Amino acid sequence: MHRLFLNFAPPNGAAGAWVALRHLRGIDEEAVVDTDTAAAIDLLNQLLMPNKGAALGPGEASALTASDRDRLLAEIYAAEFGNHIACVLHCDACGSPFDIDFQLPDLLASLRFPPTDATDTQESILVLEDGRRVRLPRGSDELKLQGMSIAQAEAALLALCMVEGEATVEDKAVLELLDSVAPILDVELEVTCPECNATMQAHFDLQHYLLTTIMQETSTRIVETHLLASTYGWSLHEILGLDRRHRRAYAMAIERDRSIQVGGF
Repeated sequence: MHRLFLNFAPPNGAAGAWVALRHLRGIDEEAVVDTDTAAAIDLLNQLLMPNKGAALGPGEASALTASDRDRLLAEIYAAEFGNHIACVLHCDACGSPFDIDFQLPDLLASLRFPPTDATDTQESILVLEDGRRVRLPRGSDELKLQGMSIAQAEAALLALCMVEGEATVEDKAVLELLDSVAPILDVELEVTCPECNATMQAHFDLQHYLLTTIMQETSTRIVETHLLASTYGWSLHEILGLDRRHRRAYAMAIERDRSIQVGGF
C-alpha cells in the first residue's frame, strides 16, 4: 500500500509524519476475533510496515491518535473492500427493514478530516479559550481502560488527556474541541425509512464495521483456501501468506475454469 501521512505526529514525532501499510493477508484476517479497540490496534500492528523514515512500524500502532487510527482503518477498508458502505436497518417506527448505503470518502469529507496527503502535522495538545489544555487520546490511553464500564472509561480517558485543568464528560467545550480537531468514524447518521418516511438516527462505527466484515468472511476464506490447496497443492501457511486480493483472484480463476469445463467450452 502507499505511504499515508498522519494528521497528528506520534509522541516525539516530527511534522509530516507518515506510515506505510501493507495489504491484508489471510493470516491477518484469521487473527481478527473481536471488534474492540484492542483488536483494531492488533490488526494495525500487523499491517504497519518497517520503512526508513516512517513514524511508526510493526507493533507501534498504540501510539496513534484515535482519529488517525480510524483514518488508517478507513484506508484498509477502501483498499480491500472498496469505498461503498452498505447496511440493513429496521425502522424504529414501523419495523420495516431497509437498506442504506453511502461512499466512505463522502463520510470522511463530512467529518472534516484533513486530506490524507497533508504535509503539516498538527499539534496533539489543544488549548481551550479558558486556558485549559487537553491532549488527543491515543491507543495506549484506551488500552488502559479495558474492563471498565463505558461511563468509567469515558471519565478515565478524559482525566488521562487533561494536561492542564480539569473536565468531566459533561464538559461540552472539551468534547466539542476534540471532535472538531480530531474526529473519529463513530457517528450518528440521519436516515429516512422508505416505507413510512420516519426519520431516525443510525449509528455507524467504521472500526466495528471493518472488523465485522473481516470476521464474516471466514467461511469464504475456508472455501478459497480449499480451492487453492486442492488445485495447486499449496500449504495452509503459503495460502494464508497471500494478500487477500491475490487469494481471491486465484480462487475466482479456478472457479471460472471449472465452470468452463462443466459447460463444455
